[in-house]
Amino acid sequence: MNQLTKYLISEILDGQKVTAVFGGGFKPPTKGHFDIVKKALDDYKEIDKFIIYVGGGIRDGITQEQAIQIWQMYKELLGNKVEIIPSKNPIGDVKRYAKNNPDEKVYFVIGAREGREDDLADVAQRTTGVEEQYPNTEIKVVSTPDGGMSGTNARKALKSGDKEKFFTYLPEKVPASEKESIWDLLNDALVKETKGKAAPYGSGYKKVNENTIPSIDIVQKCAELTQHMVDKGYNIQPLPSVKFIGDDTSNAEDFLGKTAYYNPDEKMIVLYTYGRHPKDIVRSFAHEMIHHMQNLENRLGDVTTTDTTEDDRLNDLEKEANLKGTMTFRNWTDGLKKTT
Repeated sequence: MNQLTKYLISEILDGQKVTAVFGGGFKPPTKGHFDIVKKALDDYKEIDKFIIYVGGGIRDGITQEQAIQIWQMYKELLGNKVEIIPSKNPIGDVKRYAKNNPDEKVYFVIGAREGREDDLADVAQRTTGVEEQYPNTEIKVVSTPDGGMSGTNARKALKSGDKEKFFTYLPEKVPASEKESIWDLLNDALVKETKGKAAPYGSGYKKVNENTIPSIDIVQKCAELTQHMVDKGYNIQPLPSVKFIGDDTSNAEDFLGKTAYYNPDEKMIVLYTYGRHPKDIVRSFAHEMIHHMQNLENRLGDVTTTDTTEDDRLNDLEKEANLKGTMTFRNWTDGLKKTT
């Protein structure tokens, strides 16, 4: 920004402090939300402070605290002007800030996706009469280009288990390691949300009961068992992704076919469900979770065979997974019997 621009801004504002305020649920904060803040800061250099009010409530297991954690990661890229504040009513707090700080110029920042008439209607609804009621307030509508960018679509990608798709909803400038941290954080949130519509695990979850017993929700049972393991202090975090394969009939008809396996490179559990009793599937899940724990503890090493008769160390790892996995599953189901 050149000196003339700085002079003109200072003359217009006459030394008045400028605070931008931006409120929403942010479950989770997406690339679109990040771009709104970044663009506002770039377009309005006079902003002295930028407050982000993060709403309460839980969406598909994602909490206010987790949304704030993600904003704190973004803040490293947005700069020191940004403050992240929890809120029970974000839009109400934007207006309250203007009311309580009459000596400041308050920019009411609100986003609108290009080509989305519903966004424009939402802007009108949220901002009608605000500038008249609070004369120190100016509405700043910040447009972003991606009409499909939303927290709802980000959660759908998260629930599908498609990590690469989910990453498209995060800012490009966020380092890969932090994107992984966000993925792990929100997957943990979905695991803990074992009731309602939230699906805690990855691809195929919609069809997981199709060829088993549809009255038993296998995904929910896996989530409850995972929470049991977390509560018992098992070293299983970050949690693995889980893929369900429910239509492999040739594998199901092969006596030596697969029931499940763990991919240590991708930290993924794969469960074959066709024709199996749900209890047996979740028992397999418990077994593979022990392999995930072994992997996180760097105990899997360079195992090059699946034949336990060829590798004593593999034999010991499988023995641990069989014993600890089975007994963990048994302890958990015995606890379920006491509550029914």
